[in-house]
Amino acid sequence: MAGHCSATASQLAGRVPTPVAGPPAQATAVAVGSAYPALDATAAVLAARAQTAAGKLTTSASQYVRTEEISGQRLSELSGGPGRE
Repeated sequence: MAGHCSATASQLAGRVPTPVAGPPAQATAVAVGSAYPALDATAAVLAARAQTAAGKLTTSASQYVRTEEISGQRLSELSGGPGRE
């Protein structure tokens, strides 16, 4: 899941199309041209959020694995399994 979030962040960062210049007197060209900075900013925010989620998922996975290891050791000690002389 963390890898997916990282890949999505990379895709979002490179998704905004290059603005196409039109005649500055044409209202639609001006309107479309002014939307590109907003699209770029939105993509950057979404990419940052996806990257943050990836970091949190990586940390959570590491903590989960460590908790499982500790629980396994404790159960082993309680049952007199390996590691207990």
